[in-house]
Amino acid sequence: MSVAPGIDTPRLHLRPWTFDDLEAFHGIWGDPQVIFWATRWDKDESRAVLAKVFARCAGRPFPMAWLGAFSRATGVAVGNFMLQPAPWDANEIEVGWHLRRDAWGQGYATEGAAALLRSGFDLLRPARIVCSILPANTRSQQLATRLGFTRYAANVLRADLPHDLLELRRPGD
Repeated sequence: MSVAPGIDTPRLHLRPWTFDDLEAFHGIWGDPQVIFWATRWDKDESRAVLAKVFARCAGRPFPMAWLGAFSRATGVAVGNFMLQPAPWDANEIEVGWHLRRDAWGQGYATEGAAALLRSGFDLLRPARIVCSILPANTRSQQLATRLGFTRYAANVLRADLPHDLLELRRPGD
């Protein structure tokens, strides 16, 4: 019996989402205050998002996936983290995060993103990992800065909105 890959932090277990997690995923992705630029209002649309990202990451080595972040204390999903081919350039690796509203401000985003970045650099060995963040999303902009990201290029359009492009270079490079 094989064990699904995952990443553990002091408070979180990150593992690839499955369709069995649809309710928890939809609790994040279906919240218009969390995914305010492209909210999925029903579970069928959330299922379609999962299917799309499963296809995007299929055949890629772990940790290239969308990962549910589950509280190690309660087992409840508190967020979504992803490491995937960047939609604007498949040669780039993009990191991202989305947290349930009731998990905001508790350090889960920093903890999960830092662990995923370490794993991504250790296992995949890219020269850099990138992220795209709406300029008005100050919480994510601040998190990216804390993690060491710096702006590297002009904006890219995602969901018809301009996003800042940031990069984090592999440690030691």
